[in-house]
Amino acid sequence: MLFLKRHYEKILLGTLLIIFIVLLVFQFLLWQQGQRIKIDGILEFTPPPPNYTSIDFEAQESPFNVLANLAETPQWLKSEKRLPSSAIYTDFMLPYQMAFCPYCRKMIPAVDFPPVNSDREGRCSLCRHVLKAPLRNKLNVVVDTDEDGIPDKDETALGMNPKDPSDAMADFDDDGFTNYEEYVAGTKIRDPKSRPPYHQKISVVGISKTVLPITIKLIDFKGRNDKEQADVQIGIRDRRGREKSHYLKLGKAFNCTAGTFTVVDIIRQTEMVPIRGTNMKTERDNSYVILQKRGSQDRIEAHLKSRVTEPREKISLRLGSLKRNQEKEFYAGDSFELGTNMTGIEKYTIVAPDAQKKTVGLKFDKDGKTYTISHKPQIALIIEQKRAVPKNQPPQPRNR
Repeated sequence: MLFLKRHYEKILLGTLLIIFIVLLVFQFLLWQQGQRIKIDGILEFTPPPPNYTSIDFEAQESPFNVLANLAETPQWLKSEKRLPSSAIYTDFMLPYQMAFCPYCRKMIPAVDFPPVNSDREGRCSLCRHVLKAPLRNKLNVVVDTDEDGIPDKDETALGMNPKDPSDAMADFDDDGFTNYEEYVAGTKIRDPKSRPPYHQKISVVGISKTVLPITIKLIDFKGRNDKEQADVQIGIRDRRGREKSHYLKLGKAFNCTAGTFTVVDIIRQTEMVPIRGTNMKTERDNSYVILQKRGSQDRIEAHLKSRVTEPREKISLRLGSLKRNQEKEFYAGDSFELGTNMTGIEKYTIVAPDAQKKTVGLKFDKDGKTYTISHKPQIALIIEQKRAVPKNQPPQPRNR
């Protein structure tokens, strides 16, 4: 017992060593037994026939060597534009030029940037921030000291101050167009008769039909089919919205805030309408009154208890050529004149108003053409197009 107490650690270690040796021998026997197993017998492989020839899969002419034959017989179509207008295109294998947006700090198509050294503006496809053109050199750079849009050399030739930005917004010849607008249009800034046509400064403020302060409340034929004897009850509203009734007969006139109107005709009309929830019908009075405004040839239909509007749309135009940039109201078919004897008088006729698009056609009496006017003056659109042109290609002014 004393021996075991002194040497138990050595005895335990020896026992573990013996177990390890036994396991190692057992593993060797298993490996030796596995070597005796015939793999061909397990997989039931049969010996190849006498005429069998081995295949070299790496040979150049081998149909199994896909990588060697890929260049001669490509497996995908050539990358082409899907739309003729596409600036960039890829099939996820063919790369296109990318760039780094300095604002959202992401990779974007390089075509988002304007051409090198141009004055155009681009826009990031992701963050929509305005991008300036990359600069490579300073060749053909247009010098515009006061940054009024007119290069210094052209301002000097026109007698303007290259260091004063306010002279671009001035009107030297008092024709209603600023010096900058005339510079863009290519007209003379000191000749009042040399200017763009006035329709380029006109814009549409709004198009609507005027609702008249009138309501036909009752048409009483007194049991007879004689409109001469009929009484018409008309409710007329004042500027505060208070309504007062008037009884009029055919041919009588009345005043309201929209002008003076005359009852020129009374139309008796009825129709049969179904009664809700039944199969029966009842007669409904659809009579109406024809009104005519003094000074106008338009005839207005005023139906019972319905809103009464003028037949023609009211068109509000901003006449930008005038000093006060004032607004005036017109109707389709109206004509008006702009200008003076010094600048030349132009006559226009309003045609084809479109309330949905907020556009109006102006027929120019001088050339007989119709010009479409929108909420933005044409001269402003011309200036926007000019600013999209690089500064190294300024328009050549003809007003020297």
